[in-house]
Amino acid sequence: MALDGIHGHPDDVVVTVGSQQGLDLIARIFLDPGDVVVTEGPTYVTAIGTFSAYQAKIVHVPMDADGLIPQDLVETLARLQAEGRKVKLLYTVPTFQNPTGVTLNPVRRADVIEICRRAGVLVVEDRTVSRHQSRSATAWHGWPASSRRRCN
Repeated sequence: MALDGIHGHPDDVVVTVGSQQGLDLIARIFLDPGDVVVTEGPTYVTAIGTFSAYQAKIVHVPMDADGLIPQDLVETLARLQAEGRKVKLLYTVPTFQNPTGVTLNPVRRADVIEICRRAGVLVVEDRTVSRHQSRSATAWHGWPASSRRRCN
């Protein structure tokens, strides 16, 4: 975590056997039946199943080539509030998003955090494979085209 600028005390760290257990703990602690989880559309399908198991409602916010669209997030949160629906959290995979592979650009990251801060919405950032995939992506893009081949 320190490599990503995240510094915490060991007492603040919960070790899980994988991302699925982490998502389950988050859902168990923070979600009540009927709460809304806002997420990119599409998103990691197993997360949807986990949140749904705790009777949360999933609402997707559109993405483009730069990731989650902040203005659409603002509009979605406003619509849900007007409908009287309680948004508990934003679940996001901002780096090599699953399943699209899109990475949320730095300006939008700051916008999304500020939008959620103003709305009182917890942000759950799934970084399961971001460090591993960022190295892999760099290596892949660095290979000469002649060395790439399809595996059938």
